Amino acid sequence: MDIYIRSRGVSQGYRWLKTSEGKSSQEDPPIPPQFMELIDSDASSLSLVLGRSSGKLILYVTGFRSRQRKDERNREIKNSVTWVSSNSKDEEVIQTLVVQALRGELATIVDNTVQSSGNNGFETIPSELLKLLPQGSKGELAPQVQQKLGNLDLRINALATEISQLKKFPRKEGLLIVVTGICERNTLEKLGIWRGLSTEINPGEETWEVSQITRSQTKFYESTSSVVDRIGEFVRTSFTQKVLALVLIASLLLNALLGQQLAFSKSLEKQNENLKFENQELLEINQKLREVKQLLETKQQALNNENQLLTSQVDNLKKKLQKAQQILDD
Repeated sequence: MDIYIRSRGVSQGYRWLKTSEGKSSQEDPPIPPQFMELIDSDASSLSLVLGRSSGKLILYVTGFRSRQRKDERNREIKNSVTWVSSNSKDEEVIQTLVVQALRGELATIVDNTVQSSGNNGFETIPSELLKLLPQGSKGELAPQVQQKLGNLDLRINALATEISQLKKFPRKEGLLIVVTGICERNTLEKLGIWRGLSTEINPGEETWEVSQITRSQTKFYESTSSVVDRIGEFVRTSFTQKVLALVLIASLLLNALLGQQLAFSKSLEKQNENLKFENQELLEINQKLREVKQLLETKQQALNNENQLLTSQVDNLKKKLQKAQQILDD
């Protein structure tokens, strides 16, 4: 796996240093411009981009602060690191690195890896550089296909846990994970980011808990992904094999769509049943309200009758008092 470290010395400006097979040379990493536009490489807090380009998995992490190294103007030097995979084992290592970065476990390692010296203004320390290639690990769960976007402060631990439980990353090309402080939700949504966290996403704008797939769908996706991977491995030369593979892939995709359609249909049926139940409850409540209304109307009529009776009695008393007054006057 190739590792690229961006840093600077005391007087020299920022530059990239590539380390491969124990050798170091000045060279920029193959990060697509679209990846770099989503994060602030000069930020002092964690920013992360993970994606595939030309079949290679690329992890670009910025915001690693140096504890002691400063430039000639006494400004804190910030380090960035890019890992570029060469095979499936590298992807397992990158999965571990993503989890470590999200949990804040890489900052000290990266800081210890770089020192200010040499013709490039800085150099890497071989013994510490090995720590940037941890043992790869993977979980047992297939990746959920739905997009999730959330607030960085609220969801960073949840994202780290999810990545640690994955069997593998999604196979699609392009952007997979973005952790940033400069992008709004709409931007990440339009780019089709698989998992996106940003300080610019308010809690009310999150789509983090939406469209969770069922366990059966997870198993189906996992088996489908495995079959597709095996087909891709053995189809290399024969035109007939390639045509057969395309037919098989089309069949698998069709089955996947039919499976999701069935799950969606079942979900609608369940929602319909819930609505029927709620409607029945509303009808019963409405009936009770009608009964209460009728009772209140009956009581109101009784009160009106009593009021009329009292009014009549008061009128009679007034007449009697008037007659009594006339008698006394005579």
